[in-house]
Amino acid sequence: MDVPIDVSKIKLEDIKTLLPTPKTDREFGDLGRLAIIGGSYLNMNSPIISALSASKISLDSIYLVIPEKHARIRGFPSISISPIFMPDFKITKGVVSKILKYVKRKRINAQTFHIGPGLAGYRRYIIRLVEELAKIEDTFIVLDTGSIYPEVLELDIDWSRVILSPHEGELKQLLGSESVSTEDIYNMVKDRYNLMAKLLRGIYFFDRDGGLRSYLEYRVVQPTRYGSLYVYTGLLSGFLAHVRDIGKAAILSQYTFMKTLEKVGVNGCLHWEIEDLIYTLKDVLKDLCTVK
Repeated sequence: MDVPIDVSKIKLEDIKTLLPTPKTDREFGDLGRLAIIGGSYLNMNSPIISALSASKISLDSIYLVIPEKHARIRGFPSISISPIFMPDFKITKGVVSKILKYVKRKRINAQTFHIGPGLAGYRRYIIRLVEELAKIEDTFIVLDTGSIYPEVLELDIDWSRVILSPHEGELKQLLGSESVSTEDIYNMVKDRYNLMAKLLRGIYFFDRDGGLRSYLEYRVVQPTRYGSLYVYTGLLSGFLAHVRDIGKAAILSQYTFMKTLEKVGVNGCLHWEIEDLIYTLKDVLKDLCTVK
């Protein structure tokens, strides 16, 4: 197995090589199309945080699939995000049918699906949603909080196009353990899953073929404020939609999140808000995309 990449030691010039060069004659979709499906009666903020974070990457389109009542309460998060309303506050049979109908008719015209931020609903319908979306050729899927169940992990789908993104608590439940080690995760993903582990000490990417590939260990105070990890998964799915490569998206999202935390990590992270974190992404991405 290759030596894992410590993202903190990568130079900006090397990170830039992971980004595709935009074509002057590009067509719609060349910069990436992303759909984020989430939100419930339990949590309305998570999918909005992820969508706003992904929007800083300037994809061609971002679809935000959320309960209709959320939009009435929060309004439209950004004019660059297309809201698609679910009729219920959770995933039901009717919601799954509506989403799949919209996908079939290209009303949701996405290359990458980010499923799960703040999601709740009937387990069997969440499982069906993941299974059906995974059948679409040439698409990628990020499975976030709310869509990672043991039954989902047992699905017979093309796992090479899927990346799991659990936090530490979810990993403990999946592993049936009180602690999480990189060896435990490796044994779980080996020959099957791509996984982005969001642990208290850092963020670690394991691919299905080689184990631990890249990692970010926090050098500033770990962000415990609610929502910071949804900023991260928004970056992960956004970069995946843009570069269409799980390994590259992992490093790009880890690096961008690291630099963003460094910019706000003053005074022990006691003075900033989630909006500050998302806004700061713009400055980091400008550095990433500046041509010299």
